[in-house]
Amino acid sequence: TLILSDMARAFIPTTLLGDYGVQSTVAWYDTVFRPENGFQGTSGWGFTIVGFGYVVGGLTGIVSIMTFYAWLLSAFYNQRWRSPYWYSLYILALSACVYVLRADLANLLSQVFKISGLAVLAIYMAHSLLKKPSNQPHMKDLS
Repeated sequence: TLILSDMARAFIPTTLLGDYGVQSTVAWYDTVFRPENGFQGTSGWGFTIVGFGYVVGGLTGIVSIMTFYAWLLSAFYNQRWRSPYWYSLYILALSACVYVLRADLANLLSQVFKISGLAVLAIYMAHSLLKKPSNQPHMKDLS
């Protein structure tokens, strides 16, 4: 159920739909796990993608989530030379993967696909709309 809630948190925009009662794993860690285990304090605490794997499936969960993590990053790495857009997406995904070492699956999916993916898609679309058609004569050809 934590995997499904993290996937929902990653792809459903709370700014548009409001809080729909789905708690991310990081929020669960702060509101449930730490108080139940008597961990005090508010600063310096962070969850981890490895911890997320352990919570959802023990050792198998760790191997599964880190395999997905490595596969995702390597997929962008292998596509990076196809175009400047893929390269930009790879750089953004790489920085998100570094950040997510202290976060959860929701952060990984959200930052890679929703934030980085939409940003690169917006740049691609703007470039496509603003690109001058090649069959139009240039100004110097008209004189």
